[in-house]
Amino acid sequence: MFKEIINLKDSDIDQLINSIRSNKESSEKNISKEVKKIIEKVSKEGDEAIIDYINKFESKNISSLEEIKISKKEIRTSERLIKEKVFKALKRSYERVFNFQKSLISPKEGTRKNLTRLSVPIESVLIYAPGGKASYPSTVLMAAAPARAAGVRKIFLASPSKNRSLNAAILTAANISNIDEVFCLGGAQAIAGFAFSNNSLPTVDKIVGPGNKYVTEAKKQVFGKVGIDLIAGPSEILIIADKHSDPFSTALDLMAQAEHDELACSILISLDKEFSLKVLDIISSELKKLERKNIIKESLSNNGYIINVDSLEEAINLSNKLAPEHLHLKLEDSAQIAREFLYAGTILIGEDSANAISDYALGPSHILPTSGSARFSSQLSVNDFMVNPTLVDLSQEEMGKDYIELLEDTVLIAKAEGLSAHSLSAEYRLNKKRK
Repeated sequence: MFKEIINLKDSDIDQLINSIRSNKESSEKNISKEVKKIIEKVSKEGDEAIIDYINKFESKNISSLEEIKISKKEIRTSERLIKEKVFKALKRSYERVFNFQKSLISPKEGTRKNLTRLSVPIESVLIYAPGGKASYPSTVLMAAAPARAAGVRKIFLASPSKNRSLNAAILTAANISNIDEVFCLGGAQAIAGFAFSNNSLPTVDKIVGPGNKYVTEAKKQVFGKVGIDLIAGPSEILIIADKHSDPFSTALDLMAQAEHDELACSILISLDKEFSLKVLDIISSELKKLERKNIIKESLSNNGYIINVDSLEEAINLSNKLAPEHLHLKLEDSAQIAREFLYAGTILIGEDSANAISDYALGPSHILPTSGSARFSSQLSVNDFMVNPTLVDLSQEEMGKDYIELLEDTVLIAKAEGLSAHSLSAEYRLNKKRK
């Protein structure tokens, strides 16, 4: 069922981590070259190239990009096609995410009265929502709500579909989020289309949202032309449990992660071997009841691990080195030791803090760093939709000696670096002040 069941004392921790990470890396070495060709063609040929790729990869037959733009009327009326309870749940989820993200915005701040750090919203953003094996209205909410909270003026949505429209739940989420325009296209051609200004798609300042390996590679390659959020790989969860944990919910949570796709990674670190066996038994009996059982089975076989450890210290060390996307602490004293776990996209504390809740309805975005990148990056938030220029005003008379000292230090450092124009620029002002 799982790829490996490991006793940590019999393994080298660094080799184990390298094994887990390397197993998740794409084995297809030609993706970068393929994506580069797509981006280059779109950058040269604009609409013609995008249309060719849409017809080729999405089995459409279009002659204009206007045909993949979904009408405002269809977006507005989409809620009629989903259950009222689902609509209300999506709306409440958006409001929670928006309110949480709005609370993260700090007021103007400065180290002294002549230095002020501003928070200015990005002008335009593309949200990419996956649409292959499942549709993700939650991703629309989790990206659009922080952007709206930041004050982004123009928000666009792209999501792939073999039809000329999108799932009603996706469109309803777009309507709830007040997204400006929705386009039915995906892949590297979508990323390139919104990055370059030589075609009929809107040009944006930043592209956010998860996608397949072609989308991820395209985001890498257009970075610099536009901003991006994260280089996100397959989704992952690390659960740390002991004999006091609930084996049934643990089994469900591991399978919930695995059902994303065959590349998703589900890891259990257990301080009790008997608990590990219980979890295995429950997965074996419950798996056959689930709609996506084949995906779950393959995911666990490819990227599922049960790691038995002898101490909490080993669990903490292993977790901090793995830096997982989702970390769920199901230990008896989870709240007391949570601060020992330093690196993760989201840290879920206690039995009730299910990852499914965090993914769908809570407030923090579920667009998170993966593959160990939580060591140096964080989940998508309102801050990703802002830039922070600093206002510098040194003209105030009350600076007095402070300004003289600034100029003197500038002269000294500029001369030390051999930049004479810099030193003269400061020295000229210094001489004026000394007169």
